[in-house]
Amino acid sequence: MSDRRSFLSTAALGLASGLPGLVAAAEQTPASPPAGARVPKFEFVYECNATLSPAVEMGKTVEGQRRIIPITGGTVRGPKIQAELLNGGWDWNLSRNDGAGSVEAVLHPLLWGTFAYCGMQVLEPFIAYAAPRVDDAARDYLGAWERRLTEIAVQPALERA
Repeated sequence: MSDRRSFLSTAALGLASGLPGLVAAAEQTPASPPAGARVPKFEFVYECNATLSPAVEMGKTVEGQRRIIPITGGTVRGPKIQAELLNGGWDWNLSRNDGAGSVEAVLHPLLWGTFAYCGMQVLEPFIAYAAPRVDDAARDYLGAWERRLTEIAVQPALERA
């Protein structure tokens, strides 16, 4: 488990150091957050190991290919939780017609099923594609990402839909 925590910390630092604009912004930002701001930090909550059966294809829909993936068991372990996953649950999956999946569908359980459930405020996700997949003209999202990071402490929380 400590390996995953180290990985998350390293990944966050690696992400920031990989974007020159963010490094420059970090050097210009004050060392202390704005008054009243909560400083985010990584905290290990749990590790989930699920066993799955092969996907069951449900067919094509207007949105794309729908499949369900049976959950056959597993464990959830953390400092304040120990649980077993029982046979009988399903993970719903949708592959869009363009071959991609929905990022929002992936983030929804994390945002509302984990963060909100644990009492955290949920912010609007910032979704951007990897720089190699975007042409130079469309890379202005890096500036938006830089602004998001410098203003994250004052972002309004989302309302649960």
